[in-house]
Amino acid sequence: MLIKGIGTDITRRDRMTFDIAKRILSDSEIKIMNSYEGEEAQLRFASGRWAAKESIIKASSKEISFDQVEILKDADGKPYVKYSGHLGVEFQISISHEDLYSIAFCIMAHKE
Repeated sequence: MLIKGIGTDITRRDRMTFDIAKRILSDSEIKIMNSYEGEEAQLRFASGRWAAKESIIKASSKEISFDQVEILKDADGKPYVKYSGHLGVEFQISISHEDLYSIAFCIMAHKE
């Protein structure tokens, strides 16, 4: 794997609102968010997606925008990136939550 960029972002969850979530999440991501019970869990999900998308933008040197990426979940619940652009890259993403913070790390690599 030839790494093209890396990015990370940390976000305070208490800054996330449902208005912000609706602006940054795709319909598919909103559906996943709504599957969580309780506002705290839903906002934690949205905060993690914010951090993930910011980490992707940082890895790409700002060649990518929020509306070009979705962070979905595979059958095991692992996040993966669905990218609608044409940079010829793939992404590996990790999202974690602790107390008031959500953090994400992204590796962007050339497709093999």
